[in-house]
Amino acid sequence: MLKALWSYYDAQGISAMRFKCPHQAECRMGCQDFTSAKAAFVSTGYEAHTLPRVLFLSSDPGSGEATAKQRTIEGVRHQEEVLRDVYALHRGRHWSRTHQMACVLLDPFRPGITEDEVRHFFAHANVVKCSVNNPDRSMAPEWLYRNCARYVPGEMEVLQPDVL
Repeated sequence: MLKALWSYYDAQGISAMRFKCPHQAECRMGCQDFTSAKAAFVSTGYEAHTLPRVLFLSSDPGSGEATAKQRTIEGVRHQEEVLRDVYALHRGRHWSRTHQMACVLLDPFRPGITEDEVRHFFAHANVVKCSVNNPDRSMAPEWLYRNCARYVPGEMEVLQPDVL
C-alpha cells in the first residue's frame, strides 16, 4: 500500500521529496512560508487491515513540517505512531477529536480501544496537500482546494477505506 501511495504521489508531482506540482506557482502566490506537499498518515494497523480501515479526510494540513523528510509517508507515520503523545493533544481540537472519533468507530471491533492505541489503526489525508502556514491557522486559500481536489480520488483508490 505504501509503495503504491509513493508511486501515486510521484506520478502526480506531489511527493514530499520530489515535489513538482504543476500548480506550485499559483499556490505559492505571495506566500513566504509555503510548505510543499505532506503525505497522508497511514498507520501500520490500517495498512495491515487488522480492523476496518477508517480514513479521515480533512480540509488542509494547517501548518507544514520544516523538512521534506518529515512530510513523507514514513515521516508522517513516525511522527504519529512513535513521537506523538496523544494525551498531550489539546482537548477539543482537530487532532484530538480525530483520535476520539476513531475510538468511537473502532470500539465495536476492539472493545475498550484507547486514544493511544487507536493511532495505530486509522489513516488521515488532507484535501489540500501543501500549506501556506497561516499564522492564525485559518483555512487555506480557495485556489489550493481547487488545485488539490483532483488528487483525493487517487489517494482513496490506493488507501481503500472501509469507512470515510
